[in-house]
Amino acid sequence: MSLTVALALASALAFGISDYLSGVLSRRLRILDLLAIGTPVGLVVTLGLLPLLPVERVTAVDLIWGAVAGVAATFGILLLLRGFRVGRFGVVSPVSSVGAAGIPVVVGLALGEQPGPIVLTGLLVGIVSIWLVSSGSPEAQKGTRRTAAGLWEGLGAGVMFAAMFLTLSRAEFSSGAWPVLTLQIGSLAVIGLALVGLRQFPRVAWVDLPAVAAVSVVGVLGTLAFIYSAWLGLVSIAAVISAMSPAVTVLLARALIAERFTGPQIAGLVLALLAIVLISLG
Repeated sequence: MSLTVALALASALAFGISDYLSGVLSRRLRILDLLAIGTPVGLVVTLGLLPLLPVERVTAVDLIWGAVAGVAATFGILLLLRGFRVGRFGVVSPVSSVGAAGIPVVVGLALGEQPGPIVLTGLLVGIVSIWLVSSGSPEAQKGTRRTAAGLWEGLGAGVMFAAMFLTLSRAEFSSGAWPVLTLQIGSLAVIGLALVGLRQFPRVAWVDLPAVAAVSVVGVLGTLAFIYSAWLGLVSIAAVISAMSPAVTVLLARALIAERFTGPQIAGLVLALLAIVLISLG
């Protein structure tokens, strides 16, 4: 196994674990509390690891794009965690991932880009996967079908994550991980404004602090693993492999909290992963 593939797999594993942990925590903690405590931890970890990452030239424009991406990322995380709180991991995680991967392609189409048949096939597969995943819960009465809880939050999170990728991609590759640092600063600004507006002070029990910190640390490590993988090999390969993170999240939910799925939802999850692969390969 090449180092590129190993790092991309580590990225997928880290993102999947981070999503699962944050989802579980969001069911008993206030979401803003979770972000207000965890994000500074991630910022400190990034600052500590930043000297290890190569960088050629950083401009103010690169840093601004990173901060804008941080605003979009924060709204995406808020929606994602809201979805995990009201719905199931097997619905929210794959739907948000399909949206994050597919919406940039749609934007490109609107701007005149012409993606290949593989990408367009991935978009169609993604639409079908969302329809299947959005079917009612296993507890729904036979013969009835209602939209699965968390579907709309997952779709909204996908839109915000797509906006994050689109804005972050405007930063020059030569700037290294510095835009990631300003991304976190932008995220902290949004969280701080929300806390002030709601007149809330973040509170997390001491017993939950290690898990909250772990969410951010694992997320940062996943981001850095992805960056290194993209630098050492092809971005497309790194993107395809790291996009498998929803599988990790769903498997953890199935194994640790016994989350159940209907047959169509299982098929939808498989198609969602296939759609992400096809879109990334394009």
